[in-house]
Amino acid sequence: FSSAPEAARKNPASLSDAISLEKVDELRQRLVTLQNLLHDQGRTEFAVVTIPTRMAMSESSRLVASLQNEGIPVKHMIVNRVLGEHTEAAYVRALAAEQKTSIDELRRESKEKGIQIAQVPFFDTEVVGFNLKYLSDAAFDSAANRGKWEELLAGPSAERRIVIMGGKGGVGKTSSSAALALKFAQKGFKTLIVSTDPAHSLGDSLQKDLTPPSSQPVEEKEAPVRIDSPGSDMRALVEAGEAGGQGELHALEIQAERAIRRFRKRVERERWEEAMRQAEAAGQPPPSSLPSSPMMELTDLLETAPPGTDELVSLTEVFGLINHNVPGRPFERVVIDTAPTGHTLRLLAFPEFLGEFLDKLQRVRTQLGGFGSLLGLGGGSGSSLQSEQLKPARDELKELQSKMAALDDLLHDPSQSEFVVVAIPSRLAVAESLRLIESLKDGGLLVRRLILNQVLGLTLGEDGDGAGDGETAEEVDEEDAVEMAEAFVEAVAEEQSERIQEAVQLAGAHDIRILKVPYLDGALQGPQGLRRVAAELFGQKEGGEEKEGKQEKGRGAPAAVGSA
Repeated sequence: FSSAPEAARKNPASLSDAISLEKVDELRQRLVTLQNLLHDQGRTEFAVVTIPTRMAMSESSRLVASLQNEGIPVKHMIVNRVLGEHTEAAYVRALAAEQKTSIDELRRESKEKGIQIAQVPFFDTEVVGFNLKYLSDAAFDSAANRGKWEELLAGPSAERRIVIMGGKGGVGKTSSSAALALKFAQKGFKTLIVSTDPAHSLGDSLQKDLTPPSSQPVEEKEAPVRIDSPGSDMRALVEAGEAGGQGELHALEIQAERAIRRFRKRVERERWEEAMRQAEAAGQPPPSSLPSSPMMELTDLLETAPPGTDELVSLTEVFGLINHNVPGRPFERVVIDTAPTGHTLRLLAFPEFLGEFLDKLQRVRTQLGGFGSLLGLGGGSGSSLQSEQLKPARDELKELQSKMAALDDLLHDPSQSEFVVVAIPSRLAVAESLRLIESLKDGGLLVRRLILNQVLGLTLGEDGDGAGDGETAEEVDEEDAVEMAEAFVEAVAEEQSERIQEAVQLAGAHDIRILKVPYLDGALQGPQGLRRVAAELFGQKEGGEEKEGKQEKGRGAPAAVGSA
């Protein structure tokens, strides 16, 4: 951008654009400073925050490895929601009372917004792999919730439907997405579940490796993986459904970095082909290199753009796969498992952002006399030749813009797509969910259903759905409630102990201090709530001295407090 002031003097009308380019260059320098700060072990560290579940620990392990590979120091790991020291029934009742406050607020607000709530119990074991059946049945096929999903589950196969799942981090989006995809397959639909979350936890939920082999060339697009392969547990679940095995379940974790690299390689290849054609037409020898191009700089920008950019580029490939080149019958149900709320909102807003960005880029190009002048590459016939050489890159970006616009239209078409919010009954999660619903509706997306996970059985309404006209809590015999509550907490704590042991081993292998925070039974908001967390977090001695975790006992269907 060093030539921008000179170009502005030649063309005063472009002065404001030159100033803007200088600001971009200044921002780039600030980002370099920030990057150096993040790698400064004397001033910066990254604290990993996790919970004692299989999926969270797998993700945390990958995160620690990635951070250390990048040279970013990791010194502390915080493990939240630990149940080990709370085994009395009064604790569960306190949790249930706090949940009821959040659920009551959610019911009132959801009723005004026309949102149906499907409540899902807090299971005493992690619902991954085969156990997704229990979450799937509770959320989508129970007597209380079946009617809320009837349109999606019973619609004619010829009508493709897309369900986008989103919400706050840690509320069970991936598990809920996988459970819905499984239910679609059981109902006879050919189903694809796609994860746009860079954390890549969909494979953990399905207990299937979805990572492409390292030997796969970047030019080769990732293909969906068949989850219900013949002889697998998932196939048995699909065949046990109402459709008798007519459905299929496929999954894909978006590899955003590979998609961006494919895009850049395609642009570069087409630029080379155009340069070769022009050299041949002019009777000149083939070029030995290509000049710098603002289009290539833009593709570089895509690699470091805000969250949502690379995933949306990847989604354009996915929807190309959905519409074309699919073996057998096309996908009839598509479930999109998104990253946490802010990331998702940026993803959905990016098509409009890209269109405006390219339009502005084109206006700057015109005002400054072409991209050659913008980069100080001179004028005259040389600039014209370079402009022709850059045409393939511009065409690629215009094609990307067109695909994103088509994807944007699809996601905003209520006859094909809808957004389902996933939440848990805590004040913070409910507040964020209500803001998300408002943002989605303001953005013209259809949202009419919410999945409320981790509801303690003592909090459920009489019909178990929380749909809300002032239902009272289900009456449970006090003695039975105490017995169920204590058994529930003991089962959860037992499973947590093994995950905590994994956290201790991970921390020990990387010289990380581990701190545990119990599953607190009150709202963690305001000075009082924050002081309580601070006391638990900073008032403890160095962790990592856990006893040997108990051996996992085999059990059947997971139980939930208040369930039969």
